[in-house]
Amino acid sequence: MENKKVTCILCPLGCRMEVTVDGENILEIEGNSCPKGEAYARQEIKSPSRIVMSVVKCRNCTIPTVSVKTERAVPKGSIREVMRALRDVEVRPPVNVGDVIIENVNGTGINIVATRSAAKKK
Repeated sequence: MENKKVTCILCPLGCRMEVTVDGENILEIEGNSCPKGEAYARQEIKSPSRIVMSVVKCRNCTIPTVSVKTERAVPKGSIREVMRALRDVEVRPPVNVGDVIIENVNGTGINIVATRSAAKKK
């Protein structure tokens, strides 16, 4: 058996939980203030994932970069590869919030989308 510490990030309370695991099995979760915390701890132990946010270059835009993010959380182990895929991306105006910048990034089935609009430089 092993005890793992998890801090919930779903709300401002930031519950610090202790999860007792035996191999692949979760035996006990303590310290959560609500059911969402328990669900978060289970997901974090079994299959941690994160939304990835970054910026990409914008050529001939009114702003130098456009903020982007993954549409859904990607497996935590894939974050480095997602960031590598974004490194050399350059978009051209117009860019609108929600535009797909990279489809199916690194074969994850998850798109990278713009979170800021950019117009053409005058």
